[in-house]
Amino acid sequence: MFVSSFKDQQKSCKSDKENIPSWRETINDLRNSDGLFQKPVAGKIVQKSCLRSYETKQKVKRFFFYVAVADETSCIKVMVYGEERFKQIKENNFYMFRNVKMEMFDRSNEKVLKVFKYSTVSRTTRVDVPEKLEVEAQTLIYRHSPVCSIAKAKLFDDKTLVSVEGTVTKVSLFFILLRNMVFWLSVSVEAVSDNQAQQREAAVLSPLTPS
Repeated sequence: MFVSSFKDQQKSCKSDKENIPSWRETINDLRNSDGLFQKPVAGKIVQKSCLRSYETKQKVKRFFFYVAVADETSCIKVMVYGEERFKQIKENNFYMFRNVKMEMFDRSNEKVLKVFKYSTVSRTTRVDVPEKLEVEAQTLIYRHSPVCSIAKAKLFDDKTLVSVEGTVTKVSLFFILLRNMVFWLSVSVEAVSDNQAQQREAAVLSPLTPS
């Protein structure tokens, strides 16, 4: 397996950054900023949540949703306010965001980019997003690994969390001896219709208890 040197990595990062237009902010720089920036942010909508709602102090119902946005440098979770924007923003398209604000979520301690009513959202030209960042972006909204084909899963680095889809040909139950304790590995399969063509499997490691 070929491993590039530190100098090669530096050169590659520098080359990627040189190809990014100077008129926009990169998501990597955005994540490391103090929340104040003047340039627009552009990226690919990798994933989009369902429409959600909340009530203001005046008992007025408002709507919002999340999108996972990625560019050449990084990815970020974006909170978008407004029911009309839910219809406007579509997955796998490229958008530019202006007059947005970076905030820290107290509960999850993560930085989230917020798009308000006064923010500007418009379609933009293609942004070259590395495949690894697309996979990472797919875990920002729903905390599970993205579903992909077995062939694609084999291309990822070791210890990369992914879910695979395909046809289950065999389900087995076997035992594992770990630190003088016997565990059993249960493989569960979620069967769906052929039209959806999605078979997912999940493995759960549990201690074996006497019956």
